[in-house]
Amino acid sequence: MEMSSQLYEELRRLCRGRGLLTAHLDDSVGPLLRGLAEGRDALAALLVAKTDSLPEDLRDAARAALALHPEATQRFLRERLDWLAEHLQRDARTARRRYEEALLLLAESLEREQPAEPTDRPAEWHPELVRTLVRLDVPGIEVLEERTIVVRDGTVDQITLAMSLPAATPGASPLELGADVLFGARLAGRARPSASHFHFILDLPRKLRAGDRHTWAMRFTLSPGDPLAPHYALTPFGRCDAGTVRVRFAPGHPPRRLWLLDGVPPRVIDDAPRDLPVVELDGVGEAYRHFDRLTPGVGYGFRWEF
Repeated sequence: MEMSSQLYEELRRLCRGRGLLTAHLDDSVGPLLRGLAEGRDALAALLVAKTDSLPEDLRDAARAALALHPEATQRFLRERLDWLAEHLQRDARTARRRYEEALLLLAESLEREQPAEPTDRPAEWHPELVRTLVRLDVPGIEVLEERTIVVRDGTVDQITLAMSLPAATPGASPLELGADVLFGARLAGRARPSASHFHFILDLPRKLRAGDRHTWAMRFTLSPGDPLAPHYALTPFGRCDAGTVRVRFAPGHPPRRLWLLDGVPPRVIDDAPRDLPVVELDGVGEAYRHFDRLTPGVGYGFRWEF
């Protein structure tokens, strides 16, 4: 079997069930894919990078099938393809053709990928702690995020961080997301794979090796007047040991109601709250929650209503 054909079959197998979000990922990853990237985070980063060059409809098809699209994290491939059909405004048969075409092109692209040298192979790392402060008490909106990562294997000196915003309303200009590093890294570049998704490339101050930990902090901003969906959720796509979310509301302008998001699927976050736990602000107008062992693909944080 040609290598691209074998890669195609390995990708089809990887798409079954929960895709990249499956609990026992090693059982779903074939030998060729394992040779290109070891571990969930490294494989996800490789596939995201490779799908960036596909046409938009095929890029969304590949990412939805692999459960790499933030709005397509359903339990079964069939459900993710149903989402794709709705997203593309096509029938189910067309969505499946897009999925198969996308995997074929992705397999051909991966065939040209050379395995990394053992001394500089993709690192296995994950966030040990993500601390987030959402400030609604300042002009515009500000999100401060501090991340501590731990390297399990390999070496890493550059990180790609993904962030997303709600899609703009029809006819409105896409929202712009400002970003700067407060400490612990240098912003080396940024990309916008789609209107609502952003990638930030961070250079670390040194090469991290297995067992190393490192912390950096960033500030993300929206301009005054830019609308923000009434929620904030931390949504990991790989292992994340712990996270905290704190939302600070403006004095004299508390939300009418506030709900906790504790492991909520992304599409449910945007729906009208139903059966979500109601929480109260503390004495200084803040909501805070600590989360342990976050499940990949679901959201943790708060939703509010003024």
